[in-house]
Amino acid sequence: MIKDIPDGVKLSDKQLIQKNCELTGKTHINKDEIKKFLDTIKYPVYYLDFETVNPAIPLFDGMKPYQRIPFQFSIHIQDSPKSELKHLSYITDGKHDPRKEFLEILKGGLGTKGSIIVHNQTFEKGMLKELGDSFPKYKKWVEQTNERIVDQLIPLVISLL
Repeated sequence: MIKDIPDGVKLSDKQLIQKNCELTGKTHINKDEIKKFLDTIKYPVYYLDFETVNPAIPLFDGMKPYQRIPFQFSIHIQDSPKSELKHLSYITDGKHDPRKEFLEILKGGLGTKGSIIVHNQTFEKGMLKELGDSFPKYKKWVEQTNERIVDQLIPLVISLL
């Protein structure tokens, strides 16, 4: 167990924080870094999540094995800090290639300004880039949208520093 690591063992700063939390039972929170992160958020805020499948056998013409297909998204939109959340969602019927329709509805839902908060930006940004590559008409929009994406994991990682 981490609490059993002898004091003389060289640990990184993050490991020292983890050991101290284990020994004291207290949570470590770097409030200054979290505040800096929150100060970067711009309204309206879009809380975005989407789901994909990547079948071994392509389901639609022009696709490759294991190519991701987005089939669902959910957006919660907050216009200002005290405003109610609005919700927009999409799910395909599974009968056709949903990628272009997914992009069109997503584009309509995300507006042109404000922060887009996701959990693990590598996934969302990568999927959007793939869609932009498949549908060049949306490539510029995808690039602009990816610039607005903010990863909610960042304050969790920053708070360990």
